[in-house]
Amino acid sequence: MQESIGRRIAQRRLAKGMTQERLAREMGVSAQAVSKWENDLNYPDVTLLAPLARLLETTVDELLTGAAASADVSASADAPA
Repeated sequence: MQESIGRRIAQRRLAKGMTQERLAREMGVSAQAVSKWENDLNYPDVTLLAPLARLLETTVDELLTGAAASADVSASADAPA
């Protein structure tokens, strides 16, 4: 079973030792909004994804898909054409 966006948010929040209330305060949303995100009842607004990813020290791509950025992709992007 694929991990949900809400589960990824919750795991990263907990790994940083943050409460839902603290995450909500830092994001400028209610604790209920964070709870809904983590329970997959709602999703963060698209305008919140980049700040949320920064706060959780991850990427938007990892939040949305669970896919970690590949070193191969970044290495090939740096290679001369």
